[in-house]
Amino acid sequence: MAAGNRRDTAKEALGQHWSFSFPQSIQALKGSCVEIPCSYTRPRTLKPPKVVWYREGQRYYYTVFNSQDRRAALDTYVLRTKHVPDAINSCNLHISNVRSDDEGSYIPEVDDTDAYNLNGTTMRITVIDAPYTINLQGPTVMTEGIPVAIRCSVEHTCGSDPPTLRWNKRQYLPRTGKQYISEGRWEAISEITYSPTYEDDETEIQCSATYPNGQTSHNAAPLNIIYPPKNITVLIRQKEIQEEDDVTLSCFSKSKLEINSYQWFKGVEKIRLSDRDQEITVRNVSWLTEPYS
Repeated sequence: MAAGNRRDTAKEALGQHWSFSFPQSIQALKGSCVEIPCSYTRPRTLKPPKVVWYREGQRYYYTVFNSQDRRAALDTYVLRTKHVPDAINSCNLHISNVRSDDEGSYIPEVDDTDAYNLNGTTMRITVIDAPYTINLQGPTVMTEGIPVAIRCSVEHTCGSDPPTLRWNKRQYLPRTGKQYISEGRWEAISEITYSPTYEDDETEIQCSATYPNGQTSHNAAPLNIIYPPKNITVLIRQKEIQEEDDVTLSCFSKSKLEINSYQWFKGVEKIRLSDRDQEITVRNVSWLTEPYS
């Protein structure tokens, strides 16, 4: 198959020794990159393979990549396509700066044997405007002081240049990785071990993805953190107090848990009182009355 010319003669003699493996379709993010996974088998030979990719047109097939002659590719592809070998018999195709008009059907060829003439197969690229949704995984309820693992992941179709994942909690060192799913789909992964604090309760933890084209997306999850009473304060109800008055003291605190009882203490030695209510009344106060807490 040559650019601008369609060859319809099947290579029956070689067909018994040739095969191609690639997905029938793949999605590509506009402005980013895409990698079409492709592998082949061919008759035993010591000759280096010649890998070519074609784009199907209305009447002809056009070269978008040629491993032995980069100039043979269309001007719109010559600087945007390359071979990304990950195995001996690899025919992977990388397209950078994906454009809307890249959408269409593509065909790989190795040593003048192409997949279409071999078995009638092509590979279709569909261009999308928005990236895949970021997935956040972690417990919905946390307890202060107990570390938890929170995982951020997002699918993409450019294995050699994945999106960069970042957290809004910059003080935590993320563990990053990637996982191949199937059919040219990858998953970028970032995980942190988060230590819940009451200050973070009712805020959000956020993960963002930045793609090779600079496009960003993000997802966030609310933080629901259980914590014991904080910021305990004691208030005096009366504005003015005289000796021998009865004084009411009220205890207030910030807590995610329902407070069922209170513990009061008297004096610098903190003698525990039997009162369990939020308020207590101190009878007949004087300047010598010991502090309460």
